[in-house]
Amino acid sequence: MVLLYGCKSTKLVPKNKHLLIKNKIVVKDTSNNVFNKIISNINNDQAAYIRHKPNRKILFLGRFYLKLYNFGSSKKKPQKNETKKWRKYLRKIGEAPVILDTFEIQKSENNIKKYLYNKGYYNCTVESEIKYKRKKAKVTYIIQPNVPFTINKVTINADDYEIDKFINQFNNSSLLKPNDNLDIDNVNRERNRITSILRNNGYYDFGKEFIDFELDTINKNNKVDINISISNMANGNRFIVKTIRNIVVYFENDEQTHYTTKPEYYKNIEFRFNGYPLKPYVVAKSITFNKFHLFKQKEVENTYSKLSELPIFKFIEIKFIPNFTDSINGLDAIITLKTNLRQSFTIEPQGIISQLNRIQNTQVGTNSYGIANSLIWTHRNLFKNAELLEISSNTRMETQLFRDPSLNQLFYTNFAVQQGLSAGISIPKSALLKDLEQNPHVKSIKTNINISYLYEYNPDYVRKILPLTFQYQIQTKLTSWFLNIAEVSFSRNNLNISLNNRTDSAFITRIFQNNLITASGLSFIYSNKNATLSKSSFFIRGNLIELGGNIHRLLRRTLDNVKLADTSYQLFEVNYFQYAKSEIDARCSTILNDRSSTALRLNIGLTYPYGNQKEVAFDKLFFIGGANSLRGWRPRTIGPGSYIPASNNFRIDRAGDLIIQANAEYRFQMIAKKLEGAFFLDAGNVWIMRDVNNVDESKLFKLNKAYQDIAANAGLGLRIDFQFFLFRLDYGFQIHNPELEDSKKLIIKDFARNQYFTKYGMINFGIGYPF
Repeated sequence: MVLLYGCKSTKLVPKNKHLLIKNKIVVKDTSNNVFNKIISNINNDQAAYIRHKPNRKILFLGRFYLKLYNFGSSKKKPQKNETKKWRKYLRKIGEAPVILDTFEIQKSENNIKKYLYNKGYYNCTVESEIKYKRKKAKVTYIIQPNVPFTINKVTINADDYEIDKFINQFNNSSLLKPNDNLDIDNVNRERNRITSILRNNGYYDFGKEFIDFELDTINKNNKVDINISISNMANGNRFIVKTIRNIVVYFENDEQTHYTTKPEYYKNIEFRFNGYPLKPYVVAKSITFNKFHLFKQKEVENTYSKLSELPIFKFIEIKFIPNFTDSINGLDAIITLKTNLRQSFTIEPQGIISQLNRIQNTQVGTNSYGIANSLIWTHRNLFKNAELLEISSNTRMETQLFRDPSLNQLFYTNFAVQQGLSAGISIPKSALLKDLEQNPHVKSIKTNINISYLYEYNPDYVRKILPLTFQYQIQTKLTSWFLNIAEVSFSRNNLNISLNNRTDSAFITRIFQNNLITASGLSFIYSNKNATLSKSSFFIRGNLIELGGNIHRLLRRTLDNVKLADTSYQLFEVNYFQYAKSEIDARCSTILNDRSSTALRLNIGLTYPYGNQKEVAFDKLFFIGGANSLRGWRPRTIGPGSYIPASNNFRIDRAGDLIIQANAEYRFQMIAKKLEGAFFLDAGNVWIMRDVNNVDESKLFKLNKAYQDIAANAGLGLRIDFQFFLFRLDYGFQIHNPELEDSKKLIIKDFARNQYFTKYGMINFGIGYPF
């Protein structure tokens, strides 16, 4: 980095030439609010309009790519630039200096002017002003908008009388309104609107190329008359409203299972399954257009969307051909479905180097070594309903190794094993939400059922967990909703160690007590990443409400003659938990340019016990820290609040009822599609909301001192892109540590002191982005 910054940015700028370092836009008339919104688009995306732009800058690193190029270039001996591999490589990934070019400036002026023309500013002027300083130059584009052209009136006429009469019924929804500024983008949107109306009302052959716009500005005093004309077909024939006469569904299966079969009929649809064992209603309910109904483009698109949600298809084609007996007014819909393989089997062997989950300290080190294997069997359409069945087995064995110096031999100890079994099925239908399946905004509704069993043997404990989930999944265009009808987790645990003389004995006992968690709730996942043209996209994961323990508590209250104390109610001799939980995790990604972006995250969650228990089950608490959270701390090593543990040997205690967390990250490419860098800032903590059993005051959330409890870190990262996965290396160093005394909490003040970056820093490894 020192060598890079030692290179002058103007090192390779020829004599009497200048390095372009900045573009600026100045508007003379700033009182026009409409124009200010228009000009903000140019400011937000200068690259689209000002093509003559300076070398790109990176936050804190300046013109990093220019410096790479300069560092790899020899001015005195230019022949080395192509003979030395390292120089050639640096020049390839860097950027050559952008030399001021008046011809390029003129082209940028024309681009801005063209954009403003499209927004109705026909009389605008765009000029440029250049300021020189040494071998650098700044360009200012000065814009005078003047008076824009506005719409006087809009008329629409069609050659065909029926279309003319029909389309004029929708004039109230026109995007072109009198007195609005003339906007060519709105003119194009109006063309699409008219096309959509006609194609969704039976005009199958119609396309937007049959719509013409005439803009009349002659003698109109900055007014424009818009005349919209809709022509007939090229051969002069009229457009005819088309009706669907037949619907035929063809299945194309793999060669081993494909054979010609007789057609089957269901709800006026002809099915040719060709050997594929599927009940016809599964496909029929996804076809939203009907026989004898008018052709509607939106119903075709809905059908594509709904069929793509079924896991049995890998290719879908819908085409329309003239009906054999009524080729003028009739259409036959031909749906071709290419099916996936019905079964697959996956084996995933793994090697393990980790920290064995020990409660008590050992004298043989903390690293654990072992092997693991995952077996997954997947079957699509087992019961002929397009369901997806998945059965998996996960086996993990690990041990700690140590060398006896007296015998000079390697031994193993503290053997641990974990075995998990899981069976899940996803069925593309629902018993309770049938009416929603007809909603055009709903792509699919699935019933998900999952049951698992986990056995874990550890030198310190034995755990047996049996979870069960019954859930409805509702998929819309941008959002997946999850309605958990029932979520059950039954856990039995045995401790193999003594807790005598331990300060955390009460908490360990709580963690490893047998418990029963039952819950219902509603959650969702929203993402517009693939559906927006904006530079910013959002991903939101929300657990709107999760309620636990209410049903069987109500039964016990109803059936028991003797009303016992709240905390004495049990099921299967196990305490069950009543609680409410809600959480939101919102993320925003913004593309700054083709080599840099930002990512922001806000995570807030709250869980609260009531009724049968005064504490929340440990599995439902929040913790903070680690590679995807506060990267200046290890997982579970910070909080709750400003709590200071008596011993750092036991870390799992650091959990709370409330989490508030925020992250910001600036990402930039260092080597295109290979290496990426990042600067980040993380802040947050967890707290306990309810004072139970005289909990330590420092753990409780108090609004007037919450800001003092916020843990914060900054850091930098490297990400290596292997195309099929991203390997991440982040180094976070603490800025504010709530565990320390008030005068020492802001530890960034001591960054220049010895051992700061080792004592208060942390290296994190990860796969994929942290958020």
